[in-house]
Amino acid sequence: MKKLLLVLFIFFLFGCTKKKEYKKDNDYIYFGSYPQVIETNKDIINKLNNKVITPTKTNFNNWNSYEYYLNDKMSNYMFYIDINLNNEKYRGIYLLDYRPFYTFGYSESDSYQVKNGYLINNIYWFKYGKIKWNIIDEKDGKYKLISNLILDSQEYYPKDIKDEFEHNGSIGYSNNYELSSIRKWLNNNFYNIAFKNSEKKIINDMLVDNSNSSSDGISSTYLCNNTLDKVTILSYNEAFNLFNESERRCSSTDYSLSQGLFNTSNGYNNYHLRTPSSFNPNNSYYIDYDGAIHGDGQVIKGYVYNTSIGVRPVITISI
Repeated sequence: MKKLLLVLFIFFLFGCTKKKEYKKDNDYIYFGSYPQVIETNKDIINKLNNKVITPTKTNFNNWNSYEYYLNDKMSNYMFYIDINLNNEKYRGIYLLDYRPFYTFGYSESDSYQVKNGYLINNIYWFKYGKIKWNIIDEKDGKYKLISNLILDSQEYYPKDIKDEFEHNGSIGYSNNYELSSIRKWLNNNFYNIAFKNSEKKIINDMLVDNSNSSSDGISSTYLCNNTLDKVTILSYNEAFNLFNESERRCSSTDYSLSQGLFNTSNGYNNYHLRTPSSFNPNNSYYIDYDGAIHGDGQVIKGYVYNTSIGVRPVITISI
């Protein structure tokens, strides 16, 4: 009887222990997953290709349209599909046309996908991998994290309208973060792809500061209300005060390059900040490949409709 009780106690203590949804390694946390590294093994590629039929504009064949913009209108020309093989998850992408680096205008030379080596009428497979996060802050078991790599490439908002207009549920300018496409993408597309339901349970709601104190200190017409988000991106103030220029530099994944990220020769790439320009309703701030902050009065401007600027998500988790 005593042995039986001992066995039951050990099972209760260890067998019922909840599996951790994360792995902490010094200054990094591994949590969630996202397509990152391109698959190059020909045998695996052939097996994945045999599981799908390529999509067309009239028959998606179980693929999903990214619903990216082309010539200022949402269009079905770039597709993805997620497939499991040998207990690994892969994302396939297929291009019927190239994604332009601006949502306005289009020609093959207007796409960084070509320059990054991703061509139309080809399937490319990317393996899902654990997301590596840098720890920004920790307090009482709550960790504020930013992705160690640029994970994707998205526009801030696809239109350049000079005046306020109705979009995403309210009225504001193109660079209004509360109404932006990138905020919607972070808290819907990215959040649901990157995290399982069990992982979502430890992701906290964040009260995101979008006030003047989060900006460059210049009073701006284009600031928005504070927001309550699961996922966000850095503000100007956070990028400027929490990191020096070299620390702000960030490399990218293969997958983000496939989405049309501007690739550079020094191994680092551009990524968005959430803060709007103080002077231009169609500009927002971003970090360039040298770690400098751009957006106002610069030769290179952070046009909201630029699809070639990367995304480094920020989350807070309780562990």
